[in-house]
Amino acid sequence: MGDARTRVDFGKVCIQKVDLPFPTDEDFLSTSSTIDSYESEEDLTSSCSDSDESVELNGDTPLVFLDTETNGLFDEDDPLYVPEMLQICLKYKNRTFNRYIQPTSDIEDEASYVNGLTIINGRLCHHGDYVLTVDLSECLHSLLFWLNEVKESAGGRKPILIAHHGFGFHFKILCHTLDMCNLREGAYEVIGGFADTLDLARKFISQDSVRNYQLRSLAMRFFNMHVPNEAKAQAMAVQKIFMNHLSEHFNAEEVYTYNNFSNSVI
Repeated sequence: MGDARTRVDFGKVCIQKVDLPFPTDEDFLSTSSTIDSYESEEDLTSSCSDSDESVELNGDTPLVFLDTETNGLFDEDDPLYVPEMLQICLKYKNRTFNRYIQPTSDIEDEASYVNGLTIINGRLCHHGDYVLTVDLSECLHSLLFWLNEVKESAGGRKPILIAHHGFGFHFKILCHTLDMCNLREGAYEVIGGFADTLDLARKFISQDSVRNYQLRSLAMRFFNMHVPNEAKAQAMAVQKIFMNHLSEHFNAEEVYTYNNFSNSVI
């Protein structure tokens, strides 16, 4: 469950391109899904409010890559409905935070078809195999603790979270979920802001060079790699695409602070 929004202000960031190994098929928990994305091209839009709030960003600011899986999509006819978060993964350098969350409601058939998550005998399964789950509150508390460790390792600098289609989906899910669990203030202490590789790709990757800007299409185009709809695999793919093709363009214009984005979506 969740929702979100934000804006950040920092000058041109100097990021050294890193030759990160692309996730292996084993890392990806391979799947035979042939759909490009659960999020349609029509869904790949977002808007965030302008604000004077700013965040300091420099080459030492930690960049954390994120993806989520849910039990469905937002409902345009019901603005109060928030999909339930079932998996969240964050990647920072060689560190990984990955949790499955015990569902409290049904999973939509379309979501199950795409992400392979189902409920069997009251337990969450991924492609038919039971996965270890935690309740939502435990997941979020662990998440904030993990982000605080990242912050401390970076000399007290708050991490910037980066996701593909983050403004339109993943950050909204995260912010709404944090708000529902009364963790909004705690999140502010450890999240500096948000950036979206979908927006970056649309700005800085020529449309003539790619089939579309969906994450799986970009991974296939640049790395000849199939990326399943699974949060760990997709967070790793976002990290790889950003570091190798988008980091040189990353600047203050691309970031929204946690408060600004959260206030705009909740």
